[in-house]
Amino acid sequence: MTKKIILLIQIFSLLIFLKFYLKVFGIKNFKNLIEKKKLKFHFTENINLNIKLIRFVAKHIPGLTCLIQSGALKWLMKQHLSLNLVIGISNLKSFSSHAWIELNNEIIFGALPDQQNYLPIMRIT
Repeated sequence: MTKKIILLIQIFSLLIFLKFYLKVFGIKNFKNLIEKKKLKFHFTENINLNIKLIRFVAKHIPGLTCLIQSGALKWLMKQHLSLNLVIGISNLKSFSSHAWIELNNEIIFGALPDQQNYLPIMRIT
């Protein structure tokens, strides 16, 4: 139980850091930060546990967008080389953007009911 609490605190800290970083430095620098392979910042290799804890924290902190959440998962799971953060846009009703995580071209985090309406414009590998 103590390990999960520590992991939760660490993921909370990562999400707050990424929210701040994106706001201050913008999307280009955010992308560069996430892509850096040399950063060692993972707490567990259990992708399902990371997803569960990211979702839990995001429910309790306003403003943790899909990009921030997906960025955190990508950062935590750097050892998965086939894991991609994808950013897409849609202008079906009005302009909107969305970010999600794919593993082997399958969405594992951040899928929306109208996902097919989002055209990928950027991949962070």
